Amino acid sequence: MSSFLSKRTEFLSILKNKDYRLYYSGLLISVSGYQMLLFTLGWAAFELTNDVFSLGLVAGSQAIPSLILNLFGGALADRWNQRFLIIAGEAAAAVLVAILAIIVLFFAVQFWHILVISTLIAIALGFDQPARRVIWSFMVPKAQYPHAISLNQMVWNSTRIYAPGIAGALIATIDSVYKSSTFGIAISLFITSISFLVMSLCMVYVKLNASKKSEGGTLVQEVLEGFNFVFKNSIFAYLLALSLAVGFLGLSFAILLPAFTVEYLEGGPGVVGLLTTVIGVGGVLGAITIASFSFLQSKGVFLILTAVFTGLSIALFSLITAGTGSLTLSLLIAGCIGFIVSAFSIANGTSINMLVPDEFRGRLVSLRSITYSLIPLGGLFLASLASFVGVRNSVLIAGIILIVISLGIYLLSKQIRILDSLIKRSKFSSD
Repeated sequence: MSSFLSKRTEFLSILKNKDYRLYYSGLLISVSGYQMLLFTLGWAAFELTNDVFSLGLVAGSQAIPSLILNLFGGALADRWNQRFLIIAGEAAAAVLVAILAIIVLFFAVQFWHILVISTLIAIALGFDQPARRVIWSFMVPKAQYPHAISLNQMVWNSTRIYAPGIAGALIATIDSVYKSSTFGIAISLFITSISFLVMSLCMVYVKLNASKKSEGGTLVQEVLEGFNFVFKNSIFAYLLALSLAVGFLGLSFAILLPAFTVEYLEGGPGVVGLLTTVIGVGGVLGAITIASFSFLQSKGVFLILTAVFTGLSIALFSLITAGTGSLTLSLLIAGCIGFIVSAFSIANGTSINMLVPDEFRGRLVSLRSITYSLIPLGGLFLASLASFVGVRNSVLIAGIILIVISLGIYLLSKQIRILDSLIKRSKFSSD
């Protein structure tokens, strides 16, 4: 029994690594602040405009720069010192958030202030995020990559559970005392600014293993070189296509949760928050489970099954929520969606990181990170489709398309089917 428990908690051994532990602490604090920031920006924008469209504009101001700049940030991460990129990017974002907090606190903040500074923050983090997503690989041996990816995934899932709630409670509490949310919004922004500075400070003391850097060529040439590498090595094209499909068609269903809640569950913001929290809890449980059984992470069949079940679970969510109006069943399926998506993300990320050579790691990881930038665009696609076929059918169609794409990739790619053995004997792998 003790041997079984020891094996299942083996992934925590990576925290004995001082540099990774320092990085992970900074990441947890920084991402917590980022999740608070997203909530606070949305709340402030809606309070100023009382227009739902303003939420879309704020989301777009974050997604579009990230979508474009992640590619160049990935090339920089392959060429420059990743520590410098993270320190500079987080510090710049901290200053921008602090400026917005000061405007909110001492001046008459307007919607365009939020939109402009939100865009500038996204630009700063667009260069920081690719480096942040690869730097851990230069702190730990390759055998521990699955553990690191699982723990990193837990950060995003767990902070999604508590950080927006902290920001909301902070704003609401201060609002009840001062009869104005202005002070609460400013305090939430200042906390975010401090969280970014903490990440910068942590990275000052992190030491990295030697790594091979990309050499020569302009930044644009290096971005194109990254695409060329993907096209020449089809396993990466299939892994990235699978990730982008799950992001665009699968993860984006959450953007329509308010519509499901109002139309079928007869609920309000509290129900939307509950569904979102349950998805996050499922994600954390999924990350812990997959980390405990890390041998699954490099299995091609497992990867495809998690993608297929993502499509199946969102299709079931649409049918059962619309058909029964049962909040209990909707919450149960939402938790399963979080679990499955987390398992897919870890398996996909592990496969790419185990295969890619160091000099292309930043560019490949930045291409994969487009998955998350596609979520708002996927939400726009689903919302547009819903205007013709309804909310239920929109998500149902997305789920079916995702299943077809996943199975198609499995049939088309022999490399996906033998992914485990490919990783073990790959010419890209190094000890």
